[in-house]
Amino acid sequence: MAGRLTECAIAVYYDKRDDGRFHISSPDLPGFHLVGPSADALGADVEPVLREMLRTTTGQAVDTMMVLPTFQTLGGHTPAGARREVRVVTFKQA
Repeated sequence: MAGRLTECAIAVYYDKRDDGRFHISSPDLPGFHLVGPSADALGADVEPVLREMLRTTTGQAVDTMMVLPTFQTLGGHTPAGARREVRVVTFKQA
């Protein structure tokens, strides 16, 4: 089938809000927003939610998802509570 995705990259942003709660979103996937009191708990939900949203929006199942290191994880500095990830997604072949 022409036009099927084989791979894509998705930026995921983690921010600490003024009210102390954490917010996770992606400019690459409109509607992807997670909010809660614990960054770790929300982080555990990122992959399954991304997989389901991508399946719903593309009609394709995710085969693999890997997190690429960013400037912050390589020693860069970001504001407290802020983090950025890039996830590379490979889709299952039909």
